[in-house]
Amino acid sequence: MAKRVNYAQLAQASTQGRQILNNTIKEIIEECDYDDPPYYSDIRANYDNGGSFLNEHLGQLAARNGGRKHKWKVRVLCGEFGEKPKPGDIVRRPTMPEYKNFNTGNTDGIMYGTRTRNASLAAGTYEEDFMEFNEYVLDEKGCFDCEFEDMGYFIGVYGVHGKSGRPLGRTAIGRQFSEEPVRTPDGQMKHVHYWRYTEVDKEQYEALPVLDDNKDTDKPTRTRAKKDKDNAETV
Repeated sequence: MAKRVNYAQLAQASTQGRQILNNTIKEIIEECDYDDPPYYSDIRANYDNGGSFLNEHLGQLAARNGGRKHKWKVRVLCGEFGEKPKPGDIVRRPTMPEYKNFNTGNTDGIMYGTRTRNASLAAGTYEEDFMEFNEYVLDEKGCFDCEFEDMGYFIGVYGVHGKSGRPLGRTAIGRQFSEEPVRTPDGQMKHVHYWRYTEVDKEQYEALPVLDDNKDTDKPTRTRAKKDKDNAETV
């Protein structure tokens, strides 16, 4: 089970000087195994209450050449358009922005011209031409392992807290679905789903069932946002 961090204590340490803060964070990290790091969802939930300092330190560890890294386990709730996850599905995280020149390997920030973009769109390969991705294959329980930077994307953008069920990601907060449907790659019109990923620690993962393709996975209640934020329609 992921170590439970006292974020109030961490916030207090931050007021007592950098050395005390660093020592407090070091004690937290040293008690964590590589595959059982601090619960990232709690870091996000407590970001303004000491979590930002732990987040910064974990990022430095991950980026340091030869430094210690950790891995977290992510459970897929659904795909971009609500698709039910299946073992063997591939989840992708964009790592290279669209200004990379695919044809020449140029990474100086020069954007593609409209003609090149339109040609790629017409061929149906826009993302593949203009971006790069980290890819993860779902296991039999609909989960995958990732390290710090990608965890920040999956939970920090489209994440739901693995224990409280509250949305955490900057895209997920405030709405579960897009207000208007968009056209999918196969030509259908569907709402984009924002609550896509949740974190599971070792204990949670062990309790998960193996996915059955003939049964629906757990899905959150659909809530359609209205202009009046105090009212919501559940379907």
